[in-house]
Amino acid sequence: MSLLSIVQTASNLCSLPQPATVINNGNQATQEMLSTLNVLGLELMRDTPWAVLRKEGSLTTLAAAEQATVATAWADLDRFLPETFFNRTTRRKIFGPVTAQIWQWDRAVINQTVFDTIYLREGKLFLTPTPAAGEDIAFEYISKHWCQSAGGTGKPAFAADTDVGVLDEHLLTLGLIYRWKQQHGFPYAEDQQRFNLHAAKRFGQETPKAKLNLAGARPNDLVDPNVPDSSWTL
Repeated sequence: MSLLSIVQTASNLCSLPQPATVINNGNQATQEMLSTLNVLGLELMRDTPWAVLRKEGSLTTLAAAEQATVATAWADLDRFLPETFFNRTTRRKIFGPVTAQIWQWDRAVINQTVFDTIYLREGKLFLTPTPAAGEDIAFEYISKHWCQSAGGTGKPAFAADTDVGVLDEHLLTLGLIYRWKQQHGFPYAEDQQRFNLHAAKRFGQETPKAKLNLAGARPNDLVDPNVPDSSWTL
């Protein structure tokens, strides 16, 4: 699917004329659908940590508290995933991002924390204690590019008829239908319920879940010794 096919499908199901184009189309209904779809995509991206939008970022440390300007270092970053920061050089976890209260307490006390800690302020990333230069830090974040060009260039909003969704396009279509009906005073409860159910199901399906064992937890076979459950002797 593409932006054009999403809007065409939604238009048909909302009993509207099917547009031949979306971008630069002067029809008010088509432009409303484009705006509604872009708002929907933005909200879906920000409301849920979709696996398809998760990316790994990296940072080579400076010998300073201030490490980077976020928008410059990672142009598509919407938000960091907390507790995913690790120093791969020292092989230690980096705590945070911490709150302003914890950061200011650390700045004020004589004996500052010995645990690597990250803090965000004014769009900048800070580390304490001050690290050595050249250390390798990795983390995960949510990308704001919930759609992309036909050639695969990420985008924060649909801007061409040939753009496609990074987020599930069927979900975007269902959301567009119920929101357009809602905006124009038509019955939309069933359409909204269908969208909500599909969103929950889609998020559950795209993220692998651990198996639940009613007999209790057992070791992870990938990292622990592979010992049979029974029929063994000392």
